[in-house]
Amino acid sequence: MQTFDDLEKKWLDAHHEEYKYFTRLLLTLSIGAMTFLIAFQQQYAAKDKEWRWMALAALSGLLISSAAGLLIQHRLMHNYLERLEKARTLQAAALKSVDGSPIKISQKPTQLEQWYYRIQVTTFFAAYLFLTLYAFRNLQRA
Repeated sequence: MQTFDDLEKKWLDAHHEEYKYFTRLLLTLSIGAMTFLIAFQQQYAAKDKEWRWMALAALSGLLISSAAGLLIQHRLMHNYLERLEKARTLQAAALKSVDGSPIKISQKPTQLEQWYYRIQVTTFFAAYLFLTLYAFRNLQRA
């Protein structure tokens, strides 16, 4: 039978992996969409100046989403170093004590990571909506 701590660790580890992969996916899609937008800027921007603000909003949102995604990836990589240092400190304290209690380290996402994640997801989907509307608007005119 699993204890609550074992179950929590299992679920947090699974969540952490999915979280990391999802933020990488959004980062990749943001950069791809920015590339698409910049590549077709000359072709479409000259045709429809009235809707140009959508392209600018999409590009701005994708830039913010990419920056937030990079900050999340940096935090995820930095967390490993922080956890290793914490584990070393706890191990040294455990070796000095005689009670033999197990060392526990929480791996929950920090508040900062949660905010970066929310910013990345929100700006990505808003930018994706603007980019889609802008593309459909220009395809109708073509």
